Amino acid sequence: MSLTNSQKEMTNQYSKFLQKLKNADSILKIYSLMRTYEKKLHNLIQKDTRKPLRVGIVGDLYTVMEPYSNYDLERKLAARGITVSRRMSLSFLLFGEAEGFRLRKTQGYLRHSGGANGLDSVGQSIQYANLGYDGMIHAKSFGCTPELNAIPALIRISQDLKLPILHLSFDTHSSETGFDTRLEAFIDMMEMRRKASDSIQPRGGRGFYLHKRGNFG
Repeated sequence: MSLTNSQKEMTNQYSKFLQKLKNADSILKIYSLMRTYEKKLHNLIQKDTRKPLRVGIVGDLYTVMEPYSNYDLERKLAARGITVSRRMSLSFLLFGEAEGFRLRKTQGYLRHSGGANGLDSVGQSIQYANLGYDGMIHAKSFGCTPELNAIPALIRISQDLKLPILHLSFDTHSSETGFDTRLEAFIDMMEMRRKASDSIQPRGGRGFYLHKRGNFG
């Protein structure tokens, strides 16, 4: 799948944003940069008429946020022209919702909190499924107990809501080659599923964009 010119420009603008962010020495400058580049990306989004695959990413906070810990998962998806949505972020960590509210979002798939971000992985997966996403990726560090506890619920969600989920576990012995192979197979499966089912109607995607707390569009 080749990238459109607007998707290439999205990646270019995002890289520029990260470079300028290194020199931002105040909250005001960071906020100003975010607003500037959100407008630039929004203008590019309006020009892109394709409807790419949409993938949501959940898992433990550090693994999904840090590119070096997940083999740059988001960029690899974006390079295939896939929309990436990840709610887990520093803002989510600092301004997250109360545990009881997060537990209700799991809609009975979990009865108790397993700690850390297990509740969020389940609740957000349900939301992504209801929004018609083509697939989910559950990324965690090896042996992460809260995310291990969430896996049975995620398997049930996958079966009940017909949402394909790829589970990825990372540690110092993980192979990037094996990771790439599994990711490519998952993407191929989603593409075949999209072609085979007229009932899947994803909305226009955002390609590679600045993650924003609470944004599931």
